Order: sequence, then structure tokens, then C-alpha cells
Amino acid sequence: MEVSSVSGSDRATLTRGLKACARCRTKRIKCLGGTPCRNCLLSQTNCIFPARKGSRAGVEARPLVGQSDSSTSRQSNSYENALAPPAQYPGYRRPEKQFGSRRQASVQPRTYRGNPSCHTFVEQLIEWTNIQLSHLQDLSVINFGLGTPWNTVSPTTIGSESLDLEISIDCETHAAATGCRLKKPMKLRLPPYNYSIRLIETLERFIGQEQHYFLRYSLRNKVLSMHQSPEAPESKAQGWLCRWLSLIALGELYSGRQMSQADSVPLESRDDPPGAMYYFKAVSLLQELAESPDIEYVETLCLLALYAYSLNKVNTAYMYAGVAMRAALALGLHRDVKDGIVDRRRTSDKVRCEHEKRVFWSVYYLDLMTTSATGRPWGILDGEITIDLPSSLTLNSNEASEFFDETVANAYLAVMRLRSQAYSALYGYAGKDCTPFSDVSFFDHGLDSPLSQAHLDKIHEFYLGFKSWEETNPPALKIQYCHDGTISNLNRTTGMLYLSFYQCILVILRPAVVQGHNYCFEHVNQVYGNFATSECQTGLEALPQSIKDMCETSFDLAIKMVRILRSMWELSVLAPCAFFEASFTFTAGIALCMSKHICTSNETYGSLGVLDTQSASVCQEALTATTVIMDHQISSGNVAAADYRKLLKQLETNLSNLNGGHWGL
Repeated sequence: MEVSSVSGSDRATLTRGLKACARCRTKRIKCLGGTPCRNCLLSQTNCIFPARKGSRAGVEARPLVGQSDSSTSRQSNSYENALAPPAQYPGYRRPEKQFGSRRQASVQPRTYRGNPSCHTFVEQLIEWTNIQLSHLQDLSVINFGLGTPWNTVSPTTIGSESLDLEISIDCETHAAATGCRLKKPMKLRLPPYNYSIRLIETLERFIGQEQHYFLRYSLRNKVLSMHQSPEAPESKAQGWLCRWLSLIALGELYSGRQMSQADSVPLESRDDPPGAMYYFKAVSLLQELAESPDIEYVETLCLLALYAYSLNKVNTAYMYAGVAMRAALALGLHRDVKDGIVDRRRTSDKVRCEHEKRVFWSVYYLDLMTTSATGRPWGILDGEITIDLPSSLTLNSNEASEFFDETVANAYLAVMRLRSQAYSALYGYAGKDCTPFSDVSFFDHGLDSPLSQAHLDKIHEFYLGFKSWEETNPPALKIQYCHDGTISNLNRTTGMLYLSFYQCILVILRPAVVQGHNYCFEHVNQVYGNFATSECQTGLEALPQSIKDMCETSFDLAIKMVRILRSMWELSVLAPCAFFEASFTFTAGIALCMSKHICTSNETYGSLGVLDTQSASVCQEALTATTVIMDHQISSGNVAAADYRKLLKQLETNLSNLNGGHWGL
């Protein structure tokens, strides 16, 4: 229909349609004209104009009159292909995601393999090696008729420094059915003063420099006041007692032993690590402060999250850390006081300001740790944080004594930020939606799938990022490997820092190591098939040099991790019951198992170009040391180590069965 043939009333309707589309009219916003208009362009929809007046069939809106079918088709295609609006609209933030349009229901869901503890990765690797074993076993039965499987502090002047402290309180609980708060009498037995001070010192020695959850001297004064006046309201405050029990639990965990309480409190189960009894008491005292949280509540949640790790409850730790992050955001701890946050007015108390700042960065550190371990979104984006990093430059000597040197905590934070970025981009589901290279994420990448050059480039990019951090790491936090096998400048702080650093690199190199393993399997499978069929098959395509280099790097870093773990064990600075020590040991063990299998394949079939035959003995020695450390952790009550040891043994058995010496050749 041509415009000239439209009646007067219809022409009026058409004129209004040319000025404002249906979307602008409905939302009562000014339509700027154009085809399409700006508002429709921002929402990635077509301009729709009203139907003619009086038309019963005009329930559905029709396109602009006079527009040809071809132009309508081109316009429709332009919307389908538009991923983002033009640059002349600076107010635009990001395109709206079309939920449910990317993944099909028939696609098998994948699991997150970026967990540095390797739990999911190893389970899938064991399943994959079982498939490889089944494949070779079928060949053995068909070609050889083999029916059998392969072989397989100073003293104080308190009068009761050696006696337990007993406090009776009315524990406040929340009744979900009525919504009211109830009070239940509860009697708590706390450790004596001297023992409590030793636990504080233990916490400071093991985690005090990397994370900050209490003021050093203020906490000691608080404990002293509690023991001197146990009936004071401050000593019986439920929030304080919950926090103090969490500190006691962590102190016993890192000390590796618990105080004998045979006459007063029932002994803990042998399946629980030291401090578990105090942890469960702290959980029972945890209050519901969602509407009015305080910084003590944030600190308590973080302490509970750290102990939940020792019980191998990673999801519980993630939940506690997530609530702590939300509470910190509700308090405005992520914003500088100059931003004018109502609850954070300027104060002359520099210690308080620095304490709040460090607590937030510790929550941020813990949030990155838990989210990168579970493959879930971060609690806050960096662009929303306006406070500075921890610093003691504005504090005098007395004020600064409440804190540790911020250099260590900032170094740990830098490694954790790199880890979260790498894991989420390489392994996370969000990596496919937020990065421009959607084919680089390993979220939908099977262990049997080959790596593209884009995969290798992305791995190498993050590897260079970690190496750049190592080069800029302060000299006081660097360790050096001597020719006699010793490690200089090794202590608890530098050792755990480099163990975290090496673990991150091993995790991002996993796909390349699996690719090297698959190459060895294909080579052996081909030799096996040639022997069975007496035919010579075409040789395999050589592995890219980048994969060979990554396998070498993985082997070298695993050896370094074992050397650090052994040295820290000899220095008695390794916490045998802690989760992270077990995670580091397990990560090194997995890399060594894979490297040992590749080295064994080289010995049996000649050099395959991946590692060398001389590395087998070194690998076996390091793997033996790894299992010894892990067995010591298990005997000390490390829950995670017991689980990891089973997986490591199963994987080692599968890889051993894949050796050529057990195939009857």
C-alpha cells in the first residue's frame, strides 16, 4: 500500500507512528526518530508501529507502511547480528544476555575443573584413564586371547592461669516459626589464659601475616579482661564468645594438637581435626545479624570459613565467606570514607580505619579463594572498590604494632587475584560469556579433546602473568634454590606464598599435561595395534613444542613444590591438619603422577619428545616424599588429606596399568 492511498484518519495514525514507535509510546519516553530509534536500538528490538484505527485484525502491530519486504528483512538481520550498539551511545553498559539461547537441553552438563585441590579434575581423569584401560583391554582379549586382567607468650600474674574458664550465658536463638528470639541457658568451658595466649601466637605465626581478622594487642587485652572479670557483660556477649571460640578452634588446628579435657568435656571424635569441638560450639552461638551486622560478625564468619576448610567442607566455607562479603558490603567497608557512606563517617581513630580496611581486604581475599575453588561468581567487582590497599604509613609505632607488615598480605592478594582471573576465564562457565574468546574456556572441553592454538595461547598468556608477578615480587619475599638442594629465605610466609603461586600455574597447565598424556597413550595404542595386526600404521603427528614446554614446566614446578613441602616439614612450619597444606601436597602429587607416566612411556618406547627418560627416578623420589607427607597429614587428623590419598592412589594405579610393561608385549 502506498502512502498516497491512505485515508485522512489513517494518515494521522501513520504520522504519529512515524514520530513515535509503540515501545516509546508505551513507556512514555521521547522517541528521537530514526529507523530504528535509539531506545529500540539499545534494547536490541525492532521498532513497531501501531495498527490502523478500527481494525479488528489490528491486535498485532504492523511494520512501517511503505517499507519494502527486502528492507524489512535487512533490518531484521541487522538486529540479529548486532552484538553491541554503536560507540556513539556512551551511556550503554552491556548488551542484554539472551538466557537459555546458548546451551541446548541435550548437551551433557560439564563440571568445574578449576578447583586447585584437583578433586573434580582427578575424578574425571580417573574416569578417562579407565576408558583408556578398557580400550586396551578389549584389544588384548581380541588379539591375544588374554583372559586375565593386567597385573596389576611470657608468664602472667593471674592466679588461675592454668585453670579452665567457665562462663554461663543465655544463648539467643531465632525461632523460625514465630519469628521471635529465644534465650537458652548455656555453659561454656574455655581454655586457661596461658593456653589461650599460645593459641593467639600460633594463629599469628601461621596466618596472621596473610590475613587480618583481629588487632594483635587489643585481642590480648580482651582475653585478659575476660579472665579477670568473667561475669562482666562484655565477657558474656554472645558475639564475642562466638568469635573467640572460632579463634580457639583455628589456633588448635594450626598447632596440631588439642588440650586434654578428659574430666570436663567429652573427647572429640578421632575423625575430627583439632579444635572441632570449639568450632561446633561457635557455630551454635552464631547470631543472625543480617539487618544490623557489625565488623565482629564479619570477622567471625571468615574464621568459621577458614575452619570449615579443614573439615573438607568447601561449600560451607564458600557460604560463610559469601555472607561475610555481603555483611562487609552492607557496612560499606569497600568504600572510602571520603565517599560519604552514612555508616562510615570520618573518624580520628586511625587504628580503627586501618583495621576496617584490612578486614575488608581479607574478606575479599577469602571470597576470591572460595569462588575460584568452586567456580562461582565473585562477590564484588574490582571497579566497585574505592578503598586503598592496606598501609601503615600514616600510623605511629604504637598504632602500627597492632598490625603485621602489609607487604605480605598484598603479595598474597595479588596472587589470589591472578588465580581468580585465570580460573574463571579458563575453566568457568562465565569465561565463555564474558571473554571475547568463547572457544577458549575449558568448561565444555573434554579431557579427550585436543587443544587448539587459541587454548595454548590463552594458557601461555596467564602463565606470563604469573611469571610477571614473580619478577616484581619484593626481594624479602623471594626464595632461592641453592645447588646443594637447600632453599634460602624459606619460612612459613614465603613457603606458603610460593606454594600458592606454583599451585596456580600447575592448575592452568593441566590441560596441556593431559594432552601430553593422551599423546603417549595414542602412541602406545598405535604400537599395540601394529603388534596385534602385524601392520605398520601411519605415525602420529608430532606434539606442538608449546605442549612439550608446558609439560616440562609442570614437572619442574611439582618438584619445587615437594622440595618446599619437605623443607617446611623439617622446619616444623607445616601445619599437618590444615586444608591448604593437604591441597598443595595433592596438587604436586597429581602432576608427578602424570609426569611419571610420561617418563615411563619414554623408557618403554623410546623418547616421545615429552619430558626425558632421565626424569623418571627424580619423579619417583619426589612422589614418594609426597605420599610420606600426605600419610603424616592423615595420621594427624587431616580430613582432606585422607580423601586426597585415596584419589591419588587410584590414579597412580590406573596410570601404572597403562605402562607398557603390563601389556604382555
